[in-house]
Amino acid sequence: MTTLKPITDYPITEYLFFLSLYPKPPSLKSYKHLFFDLDNTLWDFRANAREAFFGVFTDLNLFAHIPDFELFLATYEKNNEHLWLEYRKGKIKKDTLRSERFVLTFREMGMDDPALIARASDLYIQSAPKKTILFNGVHETLQYLKEKYRLYILTNGFSEIQIQKINLSGLQAIYG
Repeated sequence: MTTLKPITDYPITEYLFFLSLYPKPPSLKSYKHLFFDLDNTLWDFRANAREAFFGVFTDLNLFAHIPDFELFLATYEKNNEHLWLEYRKGKIKKDTLRSERFVLTFREMGMDDPALIARASDLYIQSAPKKTILFNGVHETLQYLKEKYRLYILTNGFSEIQIQKINLSGLQAIYG
């Protein structure tokens, strides 16, 4: 028997295909409204973060200090996820989340230069929301669904960041 991933692990096109695998899929005709999460459903967070961090590493010459870019990304993802969990539980504030994910990651990579870490954090926060990589088929799928349903984006991200992502990746035209 195949073990299925949680539904949130599927990009939009895989999710719609996944629904077709059920013996009796729920009838989408009974729905009038469809809700989609932005990060990791429509907007490819991992690919956009990779691209943004590559720019940060290049601009600040971090490859000379941290040669294992893949390890850096994996460490950042781990710290980011942990701190988002703490934020959602109300244990830390937004500013702590934004700064500590970088401090922890750079320290784990053997760097403890507060000015450099702050500069890297600022560059990443400025550049990441400007990245526009969506999962394959997002625009086509949403365009098709827009004709039949009211579409909504839900997100737990910070509004000033999420609005940039939506606008720059062209999703505002579908949801606008």
